[in-house]
This record gives sequence, C-alpha cells and structure tokens, in this order.
Amino acid sequence: MKKNLNIEPFLFLFVVLIEVFFAALFVFSKRIVLHDSLLNFFSQYYFYNSIAMHKEIPLWVPYMTHGIPSAWRYALQGGNTLLTDVFTLGGFFLNKVVNFLILYRLGILFNKLFFLVGVWLLSQKYYRHSSTRFFVAACCMASTVVETQVNWNFLAFYAIPLLFYFFHQFLESPKWRYIFLGINLFCLQITGNYSPYIPIISLFVFLYIVFYGFLHPAEIRSAFSQLKRQRFPWLFFAWTSSVVLALGCLLYFAKDPNLVSMIFGRQQDGSVSLQTFLTYGGNSGLRLWKELFFGFSPAIDHTVFIGFLSLPLMLIGIFLSNDKKKMLPLLGTGIVFLLFSLSTFVSVFFYYVWPLMKFYRHLALSAPFIKLCLCFLAGFGFETLFFDLIRRERSLAKIMTVSLSGAMMFSLALLLSKLAVQIPLAEKMISKMFLEESMFINDTVLPSFFTKAFFLGSIFLFVYSIAFFCLFILPKKWFKFAIGVFLLMHAVNMWGYAYSEGIRRTFPLNSVQYNFLRFKKMPFYPRRQFVKHSVNGTYSLRSNNERNILLNVRGLLTYSRDNSLDAFLFNDFLFHLFRTDVLEKPVDKLIEIYHKTPFQNTFLYQKNLQMVEFLGAIENIPVPYLKIAGVSQDKLQVFSTAYDCSDEKKLAAYLVDEKYQGSVLFVSKGPQGNSLEKVPNDNSGSFLSGDNRVYIPCEIVSFSPNTLEVIVDIIDRPSAWLYYSDAWHPFWKATVNDKSVGVYKADIAYKAVPLVKGMNRVKFYYEDNKTVFLQFFFALNGLFWVGMGLYLAGRICFNPCKNSSA
Repeated sequence: MKKNLNIEPFLFLFVVLIEVFFAALFVFSKRIVLHDSLLNFFSQYYFYNSIAMHKEIPLWVPYMTHGIPSAWRYALQGGNTLLTDVFTLGGFFLNKVVNFLILYRLGILFNKLFFLVGVWLLSQKYYRHSSTRFFVAACCMASTVVETQVNWNFLAFYAIPLLFYFFHQFLESPKWRYIFLGINLFCLQITGNYSPYIPIISLFVFLYIVFYGFLHPAEIRSAFSQLKRQRFPWLFFAWTSSVVLALGCLLYFAKDPNLVSMIFGRQQDGSVSLQTFLTYGGNSGLRLWKELFFGFSPAIDHTVFIGFLSLPLMLIGIFLSNDKKKMLPLLGTGIVFLLFSLSTFVSVFFYYVWPLMKFYRHLALSAPFIKLCLCFLAGFGFETLFFDLIRRERSLAKIMTVSLSGAMMFSLALLLSKLAVQIPLAEKMISKMFLEESMFINDTVLPSFFTKAFFLGSIFLFVYSIAFFCLFILPKKWFKFAIGVFLLMHAVNMWGYAYSEGIRRTFPLNSVQYNFLRFKKMPFYPRRQFVKHSVNGTYSLRSNNERNILLNVRGLLTYSRDNSLDAFLFNDFLFHLFRTDVLEKPVDKLIEIYHKTPFQNTFLYQKNLQMVEFLGAIENIPVPYLKIAGVSQDKLQVFSTAYDCSDEKKLAAYLVDEKYQGSVLFVSKGPQGNSLEKVPNDNSGSFLSGDNRVYIPCEIVSFSPNTLEVIVDIIDRPSAWLYYSDAWHPFWKATVNDKSVGVYKADIAYKAVPLVKGMNRVKFYYEDNKTVFLQFFFALNGLFWVGMGLYLAGRICFNPCKNSSA
C-alpha cells in the first residue's frame, strides 16, 4: 500500500517563506513604521547604535529631556526581540550592518517565526489535520500587523501559544521540565514589554488554565500525581528560579525614585483610577469587532480581521464541533476577555481583585488576545466542516447550519458590493461607524482604498458562499482539491490584508532618508537648541543636525507623539514638542521653578503636558534658565567658586530672584563632603548679580550614552568647578585625573565636580552594574529560547505530528 505523503512540513515552511517575503518586501521598499511602533523603532536603534558604535549597553539617554536613565524602557524594551539577545552577547559586529531598518525587520521576523512555532505546535494539540493547522497559522500570522502597534498587536502575546503548548505537553507527559519551561517562557513574554502588560498577560494565561482545569479535573490530578515518580530536574529548577528572581529585580529596579511620571491618566506610582481604567483611550465596545465583517482595520492600535472564511467557521465550530471539550477553554477565556474589554462588571471585578490590574489601562487593547482565541476557534470549525460534516455526518440540521453560514456570507457579499459602487453611501456609513478612529480615514484615502477593499471583500465572500453550497455535491475524489482551493483563497485573503494594512500604515523613505538609518556615533553638542512650534505643528529648527531630514518623512511627526524622537535623531533640544512621559525629578523641579508655580517637594501631574507648556511662551523663557540649561551658554561651564545651598526651597528663591543672572553656581553637598563656600549673609542678595563664570575652553575627549570625558586646564587659580548641564542622578560618578570625586547636584537639576589647579582630565560615567548584569542575564535566557525555537521548528519539519494528515 502506498504511504500518503505528510504535507505538514511543506505547509509550515510555506508560511515561513511568506513571512520572510513580507519582511524583505518592507525592507527593500524602505518603508518606516508609525505610531507606537516608532517608539519601539527608536528604542531599538538607540540600543543597537550604542552597542555598535560605542561598545556599551546604553544606560543613559542624554538627548532626551536633558538626560534620563534608560529605565528599562530604552535599555531592555529597546531590545525586546529575541535576536537582540544574540546581539547583546556578541553584537559588536553591528557596525558592519548596512542599515538599521534591516535589523529591525529581521528582529520582528524572528519573533513572528517564534510565534508561528507556538501556534503550529498548539494546533497539533487541538486538530487532527495539517491543513487545519495551516488555516489557523494563516489567521494568526497575517492578522498580526505590526506597522503601527508592534507592542500590543504582537509582542504582548507572541510567546503565549508556545506556553499553552508546554501546558498541554505536561498534561500528556507529566514532567517537571515542562512546568519550568512554561514559567521561564512566561517571564520571557513579560521581559522587554511595558510592565503594565503583566496583569493582562497573566490574567489571560490564568483564565485558560482555570477553564481547562475545571473541564478536565481528572487529567490535572493525574498529571500532578505522576510528578512524584519523576526525577526532579534541579538544573531546570535553578535556571528558572534565577529567571524569576531576575525578573523581580528588574521590576523592582525599574521603580526609579528619581523620575517623575507625567503619563496621562496615571498617578505618580503608575496606577490608574477606576474611571480611567474603564474609559481611557475610548472603549468602542462591540463596534471594535466590525472589522471582522469589512476586511480592513480602521483602528491604529490593533487588527482583528481573521479572514472572511473564519467567522462562519467559528460559528460552525462552536455549535457543531465534536471537540467541544477541547475548544471550551478557548471559548471561555475569549468570552471573559470580551466582557473585560467592554467595561462591564467583569472589568470592575478584575480591577479590584487581580494583582497589578490597577496599573493597566486601555481595555480595548485586550482585543488581540480575544482575536487569538477566535483564530483557534475558527480552526475547530474548519475541521468540523471539511473533515466531519462533509465526509461523515450529513444530517439535515447540520446541512442547514452550513447552508445558513453560506447565506450569511452571500448577504454580506451583496452589502460590500453595493458599498463598492455607491461611494456616497460608503462614505456615510464609514464616517458614522468609524468616526472615533479617524487617523487613517479621510477624504483622500476613502475613494481609492475603501472602494477597493469592499470590492475585493465582496468577491471573496461570493466565492466562499457558492463554494459552501457546492461542498455537499462535490465528488469525494475532488475533496482534497477543494480543501486546497479553500486554503489558497484563505491565504490570499489573509496575506493580502496584511500587505494592504502594512502599506497603509507605513511611509517610504527616499535614499537620503534611508541612509540616515545607518549607525553613527552620537555627537556631543556644546549647546542645546531651540525648537519653535508653528501653528500648523511643524518644526522650525536652528540646528545643524543633518539627520533632521527624517522629520520631513510624511507622517513621521504626525504619528510620533513621544520625545524619544530626540534620542533617535540625536537632537539636543531645550524641550520637545510632543509627549514627555517621564523626566528626572530635579529637572522637573527646575522647570516648575521657572514656570513660577509654588515650589513643593513632590510634584504630581494630573495632565500629560508638553514641556513647552511648563516653560510658557517661548519668547518669555527667563534668561537665567537659558544659561543654566545650556542654551545661551555652553552645557559645560567653568566657575571659579560654588556656593553651598542644599536647601532647595531657599535655592528656588535665589534662582527666580530678579538680581540673579545665571552666572553664580549653587551646589548641594556631594558624597565626599568637600568644603564649599557658604552663601553670603547678605539680605540684599547682591551676590546673586555677580559673574563667577570662568571662560576656559573644555576639550571633549570622548562622548557616549554613558560617559563624557573632557580636559580642562586651570592655570591661574587654585581651584574651580566644572558644571555640566546634564541631569543629575545618583548613579553618576566622576574622576578627576583618575581620582574619584563627588558629583554634586548643581542648580537643582544638573551636576558639577570640583577641579584642581593645572590640567584636569574629567570623566563622568553612569554606573549601574546591576542593570548591566540583568541585561546580560536576560540575553543569555533569550539566547536559550532562540535555540529552543529553532529546535522546535526543526521538530515540525523533520518529525511532524504522527496523527497529521491533509
């Protein structure tokens, strides 16, 4: 008897090749991502560039709000792809890479392939046939459009399918290693993502396991009882425990008390009120899912379209599948998450009950998790329709159910075809249904894009609906061919959608702009620059930074609302035009002082204001502040003396005194307690009008994110002070002529060190050994998962599922 060929490896490799093709397509077309994906893009560039050009992990961002710690957002989240772990351990070859855009797309591609491995392996636990696995993989992969929101629309859940696979492996073959692999993988899923993701990710995993345990209690008890007979893997235990401990340290150290949060809707500790939790970002309710019927995505943060074929198949699976016990955990988890996303009593319950949920916001962004459930539920419908109903069970009730699904698709096809030819009706309908999601919907885009989307969608639906009715009269010898046609159409539908959305959510770079994405040593700018804000929201630059040509890319400024743009472009501006999420508390205090608000020890902001709003009208910025902030004077300044003024309330009064001209240096006592000149006991405050600045050139020896080395020659005086208009932080250290000196907080916000007579070789360096250690530790763990992903992909290709068939 001739043995049937197992096509599973070929289907898996076909999906891999499609994803590789799409990654190459966006690289060669030089298209840049937008919206929150830009933040990820900026972070990764800064991370890679520091490793490539400065041979160090960036712990400090000098060109962002006058200097700020990477705070894991820029050091760790900047490397939240698995390939970054490889580059962290041996990435000093990165300066040989032609362009960063290639690395960015390569990193996302590898994570998507890791996601694909998890989806495919989990599908082996659910479905009997390889064609069903291909169908589900197409749903999951192509519906994951990363061009505007790589975090929530992908990185928040990319490891979850593989985590569920390990859970099922444990139940089938109870071994300790699957428990520890699952815990480690859960930590990997969290590492490198925003910390507020933790409650939503953990809740999703918890609900699935609880629903499964409730439906299969005997299986759970049996699995744990068999563990007693298994040899305990101390190596797995030690490694996983270390990962959990390191993750705890990461989250603990991320709470930097020297930072002030200005994130809209969040309290100073990062939590949100119940009102913000339920309403932030605009909760569109069930309207969020209209995308399932129209085949395009109006939302900028997530995509939930999983193919025109998937919705009727999902309903068939729910009502007619013989594997309901397998699908119920997914269905239950999806329903709870749907209620959670709709601001219902379920949302309120988990806000109060679930750990850390008070730090989460934007309920609508749980949609990608629900979409993941829908993709697998549609797979049950695919298997039910093509391998159960058509071949075996053709009862009248089931034939009517399938026919009703076909009729539903036919009706939707008629609607879309009508919208495709009647533009005024389409415009009216879209403006009414998608009013709150207007970023991609305008008069220019509507006629060309949406007409095409409606037209293509109607074609797919007409063909699907007719094919549904033909399935029951198709000869058996043509059945495999019919399945192949359905899969091919589904693949075209899904990856056509992915291409269309990807193009719509990106903008191409010209050759000059593309070349500025190469790695480059970060320059040191002697002074900060003004950026004026015009009425139409454009930049008016007084800067010689040629990289600012990237600001002319269509959509870059429109969709980049974060001051990390400065870190990416190496722009050293007095303030940023857009959103400033966090800044150093000392800098925040100085801005408050010159904004003439009451001075307090702690500032709690209820609004996410731009820094320009703190400073008031740009023409009225006080002259002393421009000197202190390194705008009208260099950021590196030498003073003959420094006054000891550790009382910040008194110092605040000095800084806004009319006599103060910004030429007297005030410092707080440093760690070494050097003797400082006392503030004159002069009630008139005449000393404030003095000029203690010494005009001595400062020669820059080297500059990187974490260090600054400078030579200052003090010839005609016994001592002096070097002032650096870069934000003070307790992790900053300094040496003068290789001798350690204290770094003093200067003028509330910045830093200064004492100099000696003669040649002074001063080195400022940011020291945070625990961060560096954790970075390399997680890189090692990530490297382990890179290897694990390749190993599991090899198993799919060379040792496919034994019960698999076409």
